[in-house]
Amino acid sequence: MGAFEAVSAKTVVAAVVLVGVVAVGGATLFAGGDTGAAIDQVPSGVDTVVRLDMTITNDRATQLLALAGGASVPGGGSDNASGFRATFENQTGIDAQQADEIVVFSAVNDSVSSNTTYVGAILHTDASTDAAVAGVQNTTSTAYAEQTVSGQRVYAPTNGTGYWVGVLGDGQIVVGTQAAVTDTVGVTAGAAESFGGPLRTAYDGTRNGTVRFATTSPDVLLPPDAAFVTNVQLYRDLQAVGGAYYLDGSRTGVEVQLRTNNANNAQSVAQATNGTAAILRNSLENETAIEAVNAVEIDQQGSTVTVSYEAQFGEFQRVFRYAYGVQGS
Repeated sequence: MGAFEAVSAKTVVAAVVLVGVVAVGGATLFAGGDTGAAIDQVPSGVDTVVRLDMTITNDRATQLLALAGGASVPGGGSDNASGFRATFENQTGIDAQQADEIVVFSAVNDSVSSNTTYVGAILHTDASTDAAVAGVQNTTSTAYAEQTVSGQRVYAPTNGTGYWVGVLGDGQIVVGTQAAVTDTVGVTAGAAESFGGPLRTAYDGTRNGTVRFATTSPDVLLPPDAAFVTNVQLYRDLQAVGGAYYLDGSRTGVEVQLRTNNANNAQSVAQATNGTAAILRNSLENETAIEAVNAVEIDQQGSTVTVSYEAQFGEFQRVFRYAYGVQGS
């Protein structure tokens, strides 16, 4: 799915959550607000959602964070914003300057068969609907056959193996697997329900930010070899996680909410997170990274543990460069 894969839900969530927990890594991300309605078009049954404000394409500084945080932005180099714009346009056929927001969603738990991929990306753009559809189709080597689902146009790859494209409204399309696309079209047409439950609660509970995410799938939280994390299973047993990357004047921050079933479990998570920060602090030699760990705030309120880190953008950059080996200014 080209550029959408570059900001896949699992990649972004894993980067943001891991960084929030250990406090030096990061919020993959992007600058801007959260005013779109694409999130309301996400179908039920998913376990991970990520909303990206596409003003990223105009902000070189936050491109560094995207690159460092593992969003796998191709064509980076010294001008990462231009690299991202070119890649987005090459892989979607849509002028990146016209893209408003992307919401990526997926299901990796028991809500779908373990042998089935369920992933989609909802794109809102200022381009015309026909131009957006044509742009995506022209970047593939697959022919498409038009169908009608819930009164809306849907384009199916004739080879049976490519991603589907669905029309949601003026300048609004969804790209993804067949079930993800047809479900999203159904939600938009009022024939199906959008996602809710603990996942929606976790998403709605995050602060406003350039990137907002939520997941109820513990497998996306930490890598299996996270030996520096105290009691990894506590994080895998979380009910849900939500978070955001945000800009506040000259300061940049990431806030992650770890949601448990009760206050006792939250206390254990808070203790483990403090322990992880201590282990990490003692293993570091870089003063910038140590200061970043010391600046992390861990707060428990009821069944939720909030982990946050905020700093002047220049300091944020230095931390990312150290943590991910990103070079350059």
